[in-house]
Amino acid sequence: MLKKMQKCGLVVGIMAALFIMTGCGQKAPEKTAQESAAAVETAAAEAAVVTGEAAWVFRTADGIYYWKYTAESFEETALFANYKAVPGVKNQFVFRGTDGTEKVLFEADGYGAVVIAGDRLFYESAMDEQGGTEIRSCTLDGQDVVTLGEGELLFGTDDGKAVICDVMTQMRIDRIEAADHTRTVLAEGAAYLDHKGDVIYYQPQEADSEAAVLGQVTLSQMQTDGSGQKNLYTTAPDLYEDTMQGAAEIARLIVREDKIYFSYGSIAGSGMFFQGGKVVKMDLDGNHAEVAAGNEALVNSIFSVNEDGSVRSEFPEFEEMLFTRMQKTFSVDGMMYMFNKATGAPEEILTPEDYGSVGDGLCNYCEDTCLQIDPLEVSEGSAYYLATYGTKDPEGNMGWRTSYRRENGALLEKNMETGAVTTLFTY
Repeated sequence: MLKKMQKCGLVVGIMAALFIMTGCGQKAPEKTAQESAAAVETAAAEAAVVTGEAAWVFRTADGIYYWKYTAESFEETALFANYKAVPGVKNQFVFRGTDGTEKVLFEADGYGAVVIAGDRLFYESAMDEQGGTEIRSCTLDGQDVVTLGEGELLFGTDDGKAVICDVMTQMRIDRIEAADHTRTVLAEGAAYLDHKGDVIYYQPQEADSEAAVLGQVTLSQMQTDGSGQKNLYTTAPDLYEDTMQGAAEIARLIVREDKIYFSYGSIAGSGMFFQGGKVVKMDLDGNHAEVAAGNEALVNSIFSVNEDGSVRSEFPEFEEMLFTRMQKTFSVDGMMYMFNKATGAPEEILTPEDYGSVGDGLCNYCEDTCLQIDPLEVSEGSAYYLATYGTKDPEGNMGWRTSYRRENGALLEKNMETGAVTTLFTY
């Protein structure tokens, strides 16, 4: 559902109007100041309602924005077909209108997710060959580029004044002001989980490492400015009888209007399997916490919330799957699924027919060929997904780890109502 109009949506709408009027660098027909102002005002009034989430495809009512890649944008070969962005390579930042027309807004060494905050575009750039990313900011026409340090974009605040980012290598959550780029550490030793409005939910590190291995986790919250930090609930260290597994973690979190639900447990063994866990249900303030599902019923970390507030924790069709913390999508037998943000239930998004134009095989199932889909996003009735096809590269193998050579890729859009698929670009 569309949410309340936010400032960043207005900015994007204005951005679209400005570049449509100027023809992407070409001199536009002369207009009076009143005509130009009226056009921008109209675009602002009709601008999309956006959530502020960082996205590879940033959608508004006027159209969509994304990076357009070339064959040079990602490395040619990679283990497990995990092709990383090449540092320093410039990509086109594109606006595509609802009528299908496309305009290049500018070029920069950015890729991946973007966020609009205030009058600035924040984007990620490849920092090194190991896959690290740093955050950059520029004006809406690609000028005045400022490098802001390591991190991955999470979302823009509702007031459009800042972006929130995650520095996973340091387990840190930061805030960057749009106006002057002041960067503030909001929480250290913290794993970001999710946010709802101006409230950020995260898991802090446990001071007692032995208790953490036995199943103790804490769910905490704070405001997007770092105020109001509060531990909502800490579980008892009673999941396991030994210390053969790693520290437990909050795996999935669902925040509803009046309740919070989260699953937690540990991953261990050569196969990195979920070791069993629990689902906790509680009030928004952490009170009245109860176990909604226990060890025996929780084969892996996924669960969903029914209409009556009860929890479904058994998904036999997915019980062999391993899910990472707050994983958004997954694939089984060539089908791509996404977890419903409100209920946690897995929902089918893509079938093999939806990506077959890129290459043969089932997505994310690698043998002689490997067709990867990452990312997959859904916005206002459309699914956007980057599909990359590769073939085995024996010379690049490292022991049992298989290397693949990238052959081609494409950014695709699927209309979730009609099922029609559109190729936005190939590379």
